[in-house]
Amino acid sequence: MAQVALRPHKSGRSENDSSTSEIAIALVVFAGMAVTALWSWMALRAATGQSELLHSDVAGMSQQRDLEFQVQECRRRFLSMLPAGGSEAMRQHLAGVREAERQISLLAGGMLLSRKPSGERARVEQFASDWETYRSLEDDRIARALTHRGKNAQLWGGLYFEKAMASLRAIQTTLIEDAQRRQGAVLGNLRQATLALTLFLLVTLAGTAVLLLMGRMRDRALRLLWWRNRELRSASGWERERNRVLELIGNNQTLETICDTISGIVDSRHDYVCCAIAVVRNGNLRVISAPRLPAFVLRALNNADQGAAGSPSQQSFHSGKPVVVHSIESEPLWNHQRSELLEAGFVSSRSLPLQSNAGHTLGAITLFAKSKRLETEGCLESLEMAAGMASLAVQHRKVYEQLAYQAQHDSLTELANRGLFQERIENAVAAADSGGSVGFAILLLDLDDFKQVNDTLGHATGDALLRQVAHRLRRLVRGSDTVARLGGDEFAILLNQIGNFAEAAVVVDNILEALRSPLRLPGKPVVLTASIGVSVHPEDGRDAATLMKNADMAMYRAKRAGKDKSQRFVQGMADEMNERMEMDSRLRTALDNRELSLVYQPELQPDGSIVAFEALLRWDSPALGRVPPVQFIPVAESSGLIVPIGTWVLREACRQCVIWQKTVLPELRIAVNMSVIQLEQEDVAETVRAVLLETGLNPASLQLEITESYLVRDADEAKVQLRSLRSLGLTISIDDFGTGYSSLSYLRNLPVDTLKIDQSFVRDVAANRGSRSVVQAVIGMAHGLSMDVVAEGVETTEQLDVLNTLGCDVMQGYLFSKPLPASELNLRLMSQRYAQERRAVPVAS
Repeated sequence: MAQVALRPHKSGRSENDSSTSEIAIALVVFAGMAVTALWSWMALRAATGQSELLHSDVAGMSQQRDLEFQVQECRRRFLSMLPAGGSEAMRQHLAGVREAERQISLLAGGMLLSRKPSGERARVEQFASDWETYRSLEDDRIARALTHRGKNAQLWGGLYFEKAMASLRAIQTTLIEDAQRRQGAVLGNLRQATLALTLFLLVTLAGTAVLLLMGRMRDRALRLLWWRNRELRSASGWERERNRVLELIGNNQTLETICDTISGIVDSRHDYVCCAIAVVRNGNLRVISAPRLPAFVLRALNNADQGAAGSPSQQSFHSGKPVVVHSIESEPLWNHQRSELLEAGFVSSRSLPLQSNAGHTLGAITLFAKSKRLETEGCLESLEMAAGMASLAVQHRKVYEQLAYQAQHDSLTELANRGLFQERIENAVAAADSGGSVGFAILLLDLDDFKQVNDTLGHATGDALLRQVAHRLRRLVRGSDTVARLGGDEFAILLNQIGNFAEAAVVVDNILEALRSPLRLPGKPVVLTASIGVSVHPEDGRDAATLMKNADMAMYRAKRAGKDKSQRFVQGMADEMNERMEMDSRLRTALDNRELSLVYQPELQPDGSIVAFEALLRWDSPALGRVPPVQFIPVAESSGLIVPIGTWVLREACRQCVIWQKTVLPELRIAVNMSVIQLEQEDVAETVRAVLLETGLNPASLQLEITESYLVRDADEAKVQLRSLRSLGLTISIDDFGTGYSSLSYLRNLPVDTLKIDQSFVRDVAANRGSRSVVQAVIGMAHGLSMDVVAEGVETTEQLDVLNTLGCDVMQGYLFSKPLPASELNLRLMSQRYAQERRAVPVAS
């Protein structure tokens, strides 16, 4: 439309340029005609003047010949009648000569008067002068000359006549030369006149032809301007209508509303046509807009066969090309709708495809007409403009729907995302509050240990597993329910029309059972379990935020309870969560406020010598009191605070060990526990190296204790991380060995120096034969792998005797000392007391 809007300016400028060009060409033609006419007139005028002079020259030559004849006759008579001695006769003949003189003078005068000033004037004037000299001779002098000379008179007279003849011949020569020159001038002027006339005719013909051509071009330009003005008026109307449609599109009106507007525009421009727009709905081409089309025709169109040749509209849609029907009555493509169309009075139709910018067919627009004069009435132009607007509207709607879908659905699983799930919960709350629902339940589901899948099998495999989980969840719920992926490996399910927890529990059990079935992957099946938390409206909350929070708390309780379980929310969970949040908040400032401290518990050899101390973390909160490690350590790990806290513990323990080595026990070692979160940090080895350099502790005096659960998570990754730590020169110990269900076969490949037997085995080692066998097996295996064994939780002398008998290397427990601050430990007294009275309880001071 922008191109059309520019046309009036171009057309007006072209018309002005055309008029100016015509005037300029006319002026050039008239100037050429005037110049050639003036040239021709001047050439003809010159030729006429030269012709007159040529005629005078010819007449002069005729007179010259007559005069020459007279002079010859006078001379003959003069010589024949010359008397021998008389002068009278001479005088008579002299009179004849004087007559000839007069004729010559008249001739010369006539020639002189008839000529323009030229080179011949001097010769004629000289001739006249000679005759004047002759006339001045006195008769008596001539008579005396003739009398006295006698015979010489004849000679003198002859000379006289010869001179006259010479003058006449000179005049003849001059006249001939002039005549020849004037003849050439006449011919040249005639040629110029002919050339000028020819050019005049050519200029006239060329100018006439150019003016005629310019006239035709002007007429053509006027006709074109008329059509363009007509097109402009139509385009201006279409531009207004297009802006109206664009406004509807910009306001995100429904596609039906926009298409009704477009169809109405076409229908309003032509009285005998009906416009129908069809788009794809549920895989079929359906007419969604036809305001003027009768209802029975619309039903017939939408009931047509959906094949490639079901109707002209469908054929245009499938082929992507226009389909023109000049006669509906004889067109096979209208077989199924012919009777309805003819009943409505339609005789012809034209269908155009609706195509996107990428060339994809989006639908079809059809113009039904009660006349066959579509081409002459501008209907086709209207149809094309409507097709363009309809294509834009359909394309925009598809993009809008696609963006809306992407904004509300997870791209990996195509499940609802968090935003859409939240909206569905709010709708369910509104329905329940208005009495339209008995209630609903929310399930939060988190896959157990899914991180290991990504770490071991890769993220691509993890994504494939998530898609399979999503597929299973969709199959286990009803169509009215909503399954969503909230992020990562966390899913949520909204169960509508659930009256109580018992109904929701059935679905939960089905989900747990379905997820226990192996998921199919190339190469091997994978088994995933899940922890599920459940909250029910309205018992567990009356708004979306509360229900989601409570289901989340229940899900974490199920995960802590051992995974692969479900848990319904109870109020105690909220209290626990509040306490946990308060603890997390206070723990963030505990390090800066110096609320954290270390206590140390010794590790002794059978001979009573202290070989190491284990550093243990304690928290004395002014508000919460003394918080047990079993409560705040998980909070620190979940919040990530364990990383800075663990670095502080390592630094303080190494610093204290250096002090003890300098004052009491030079060979003393310090054992520090490292959280799984710490070990998963990429820079853990660099952190330990920096602490050793800062405190000056020999790396051989540091022993890092790791839990067996860390080895179970990813043995290969653990091997790499432990080797990087051990390369610093320190030793590695596995804490709480025997509780992590680890395989004993991989211990020989791990860089581990010490095994610490969990106190659950030591507690019954004296009374329970099974526990004793386990401890004996662990000690034997460790010694076979060149590892030391430390027994934790030694509290009685009976336990001590059995461990000594089994060959345990180091003991640790309350039998020797409870964990104490460094200021309360008496290392010398503790070591001596244990050496003297092995069966006595060690003293701690």
